[in-house]
Amino acid sequence: MDAETLKTLFIHILSNDLYYQDQNRVLNNIYELAERYWHTYELIDNELKDKISDFIIKRIDQNSVENIDIILSIIPLLGLRKVLNEIIDNKDKIQKEEIFVLLYEVYNECGDTVDEPYSGMKKFNKKNSNN
Repeated sequence: MDAETLKTLFIHILSNDLYYQDQNRVLNNIYELAERYWHTYELIDNELKDKISDFIIKRIDQNSVENIDIILSIIPLLGLRKVLNEIIDNKDKIQKEEIFVLLYEVYNECGDTVDEPYSGMKKFNKKNSNN
């Protein structure tokens, strides 16, 4: 799927949220689109990124491992720093150790470069170009 088709699908999900009773299901759908979008190797535009971020922030459940796991999987694919910051800013609401572990892993992996979904590829290319 090309980037424009995926953007249209994102907008469709964001505007038809009332049809989703299960919030983790809609987040899984966003994850699927985010993963496909990542493979277009294009940065998502800021307007859509903000809409997706706001949509996800409204659905954060700080004590659901499944919810946080899905969200933390979406963040690096689309460069959603705003969502990561929201989770970190409210970390005092987290009661489950497993969620802290997930948050630590994602932040450790991409915290400084979360705005750049392809930053890991740059590191890889630099290593390979030195050989």
